[in-house]
Amino acid sequence: MILLTRNIPKNAKLAFKGKTVSVYQWKQKMFDGSYETFEAIKRAYTVQIIPVIGNKIAIVHEEQPGVGSWWGLVGGRIDRGETPFHAAKRELIEETGLISKQWKLLKTFDAPYSQVDWNVYLFLAKGCNRIAEQNLDAGERIDVHYVTLGKLLDLNGRLGPDISLYFNMIKHDKMSFDAFKRELFSSR
Repeated sequence: MILLTRNIPKNAKLAFKGKTVSVYQWKQKMFDGSYETFEAIKRAYTVQIIPVIGNKIAIVHEEQPGVGSWWGLVGGRIDRGETPFHAAKRELIEETGLISKQWKLLKTFDAPYSQVDWNVYLFLAKGCNRIAEQNLDAGERIDVHYVTLGKLLDLNGRLGPDISLYFNMIKHDKMSFDAFKRELFSSR
């Protein structure tokens, strides 16, 4: 079997359907006229949120059974029938109890692997207010921490390859850092 492409053709057959991933297979003609079975994974798209409260940013220390713990951004899976924006609003209030009226889609990242169809939508939520307690899934333990922009950018190696590269570029380029800081903390 060959894992090669994110472009899942219409003739691909669903080989496995899980809660977050589905595996598709199809016969692909090779250059020599033979056929090989190709595979690709379609993963549920996800959102990540940078919630800003005053001059701080909310990040999470999360733990899940069988996975361990990690530091990261607020976020999660986009549910069936949900837009990325609505998923971001839902995840923010569920994981932190925060809401925002000032939202902006900062960037959309494609999966860094060619055999995976997966987008991650990075949102900025400014002027956040806490209005509720967390409403976590049974398999989540999430502690919310409020950090400076510098501390957020120090997490860059723990946020997945695309967001880590994005944050690393911001951290090491003064113009990008200044523009990102204005984006996060300006009153508009």
